[in-house]
Amino acid sequence: MPPEAGFAPPPADAHNLRLAANVHPADWRNPKPASRYNLVVIGAGTAGLVTAAGAAGLGARVALIERRLMGGDCLNFGCVPSKAMLAAARAAATADAPQLGVRRPPREVDFAAVMARLRAARAQLSENDSARRFQALGVDIFFGAGRFVAPDAIAVGDAILRFRRAVIATGSHPVAPPLPGLEAAGHLTSESVFGLVTRPRKLAIIGGGPIGCELAQAFCRFGAAVTIL
Repeated sequence: MPPEAGFAPPPADAHNLRLAANVHPADWRNPKPASRYNLVVIGAGTAGLVTAAGAAGLGARVALIERRLMGGDCLNFGCVPSKAMLAAARAAATADAPQLGVRRPPREVDFAAVMARLRAARAQLSENDSARRFQALGVDIFFGAGRFVAPDAIAVGDAILRFRRAVIATGSHPVAPPLPGLEAAGHLTSESVFGLVTRPRKLAIIGGGPIGCELAQAFCRFGAAVTIL
């Protein structure tokens, strides 16, 4: 289930439900907009959160708009889960670390435990990027898709947010290339891969940049047969 549909990324376990309760609460009600904001920020990833918190700390009236999960890539699909996975993969190659899901000797990787720890770490850290924390900092949080309706106004659902300045910090998302047969075969992305609970026996990674190489190294150390294209 994508975050837009149910807020919590898969699997919908206690860790991911805790994550969603912090960074996109199901019971959240958008506030009544102020008559005018000094700053409206679209996107609650790293850049958007820092911008909103910094401006609010200087006394500005700030609104923050997010349609998916606060924390953006770093918390949900990037730095936090990838480094948690790499720590377990490093232990799988070098050390005995049952708390990471790795036991040596003999070399044994409990992939489900590795991923559960990843989700637990992400959920714990999500309190720092939570809607309620930023609300307490004086930022008005609006969940939904923002769209410009005037040079000085953004609509979120039925609400109109008027502003003096706006910051667009929407980041990016992975897009599957138009390869013949890819949709029929099924695929993961650098976001959905962290929802795995069972280790794939074989894994082909399209793209040999930093993200692709990190994932390749980790899954290879977990025992998967990995090919980078």
